[in-house]
Amino acid sequence: MTISPLRRGLTFATCGAFALVATGVVLQVFLAGLALFGGEGFATHESAGWIVHTVGMVAVPLAIAGPRTAVAIGGAVALTVLNTIQILLSSSDTAAVAALHPTLALAVLALAAWLVLQVRPR
Repeated sequence: MTISPLRRGLTFATCGAFALVATGVVLQVFLAGLALFGGEGFATHESAGWIVHTVGMVAVPLAIAGPRTAVAIGGAVALTVLNTIQILLSSSDTAAVAALHPTLALAVLALAAWLVLQVRPR
């Protein structure tokens, strides 16, 4: 089965969005460390987090238009939901709940990296 150039390009874009999310999570770890160990606070970490979240949300329509597989679409939705929950945890007043924020970031990283491997054009 031949894939149209447009759909192939959208598949590349979907894979790129997943890769940007994975890279963004690694950047987020650095920015959080910078804020903890002498930076100017968490404003940059927070702003970058919203960018990562937005890129993840953009992956959903890309997955629908590009690869059109259950893994790509379901993975993009799962990534968006997981990342949304991860962000919401950071605003908890309970320390044990808020501490799940960086822990869940590892799951976001793992899922995004796995999706890159699953969705990449062959």
